[in-house]
Amino acid sequence: MRLVVTGGRDYCETARIFAALDELHERKPVSVLIEGEADGLDKRAKAWARRRGIGIEPYPAPWDDIHHPEAVVRFRRDGTPYDINAGPRRNQQMIDDGEPDYGMVFPGGRGTADMRRRLITAGISFEEVR
Repeated sequence: MRLVVTGGRDYCETARIFAALDELHERKPVSVLIEGEADGLDKRAKAWARRRGIGIEPYPAPWDDIHHPEAVVRFRRDGTPYDINAGPRRNQQMIDDGEPDYGMVFPGGRGTADMRRRLITAGISFEEVR
């Protein structure tokens, strides 16, 4: 099964993440983990997949590509520009190009909510980890 995960950059409960992924993997063997390369949940899920010998498809958001035709440029505290649309575009790419069979939604914020909505719109079944 191709699994896409989503969750917050501040979600760092490694033991909970590993337990939830192990439980799912036991029920529905995971062949590929699709993740967004962000801090928090993504990096921990990637570590889980590596330790289990599961393939990983990373989809980093191109925050610094301010010349993308759909870019909306904002500035970080240090003054460097970034594209606020990079995350939502990456989320859609994880669905379109990643072709997940299933999703796991961990606690998170706006980006996680955006990915959850995209899973629903795409008709991809998922479960939420509280």
